[in-house]
Amino acid sequence: VIHVKMIVNDSIFNLTNATQEIAKEEVIPLPGTTSGVNALGLVVFSMCFGLIIGNMKEQGQALRDFFDSLNEAIMRLVTII
Repeated sequence: VIHVKMIVNDSIFNLTNATQEIAKEEVIPLPGTTSGVNALGLVVFSMCFGLIIGNMKEQGQALRDFFDSLNEAIMRLVTII
C-alpha cells in the first residue's frame, strides 16, 4: 500500500510551494482474516453430507436421485468441453 500526499500552496498566477510525501506500508495478514475458499472445510462437509444422505435410505432417495442427475449433467458438460 502506497499513500501519496501532495500539499500545494499557490496563488492565482504563481506556484509557491509543493511538497510530496510518499509512505510505504507493509500489510501482514493475520490468520483467519484472509479471504478465500476453505477447501478442507468444504471437503469434510461434503463427505459428511454424503454419508448422512447414504444412511437415510428411503428418506434420502430424492436427494440421491438429484445428485446423480446433477453428476450426469456435469459429466456431459465436461465431455463437450
